[in-house]
Amino acid sequence: MRKNFLLAAMMTGTLTVGMLMPGIGAAAAETGMPEMDASDFVSLAEAVPDVILEIRYYSTYNFVGDRIDAYRPQTAVDNFIAWAEDIEDTRMKEYFYPELDKSVLFDQGYIAEKSGHSRGSTVDLTLFDMDAGKELDMGGTFDYFGELSHPDYVGDLTKEQIGNRNILRDIMVGNGFKPLDTEWWHFTLEDEPYPDTYFAFPVKEESVPATETDDTEPQT
Repeated sequence: MRKNFLLAAMMTGTLTVGMLMPGIGAAAAETGMPEMDASDFVSLAEAVPDVILEIRYYSTYNFVGDRIDAYRPQTAVDNFIAWAEDIEDTRMKEYFYPELDKSVLFDQGYIAEKSGHSRGSTVDLTLFDMDAGKELDMGGTFDYFGELSHPDYVGDLTKEQIGNRNILRDIMVGNGFKPLDTEWWHFTLEDEPYPDTYFAFPVKEESVPATETDDTEPQT
């Protein structure tokens, strides 16, 4: 029987506010757009009305432990860099990097000075089983720093978990996205409109959801 899946964007990247939809802004890309220009971005909720959003960076349950811009402008990336350089701040180690010393996050590629998300064509997402009413079991949470997050990791994963990762990968690759070798949830458009531009435009106040943020302690 055919499964009824829905892409659930986990919103650790630019897609929280909007993304550069394929084919939009080609002329602007050729002439070069200022990194503060958001005119070619669209609201994901408007483009995909039934998308499920988990805006983790708008809460304190993320690897930093503080609220950050929900999308990934360069200013948010700068925040990540400052956090990674503060070796003493290990508040969220138990949840996001229990197997690693924080000092290796740069060398192992988990934190970088530039992020593909800031270019507007990268998304972090998973699959949601509409029949079961829950996310597919991928064998680990997103933004977990470690081998468990690598798409080719087998380890102690079940066949179902490995299969679920492959379903997501096949869907995204089949629709023009390329995967990342360290994160099963991370995909970037093959044909990026702005491959060399790192946007830093501000989020308008009216674009922020009016709902209260869940700052409760994470469940283990």
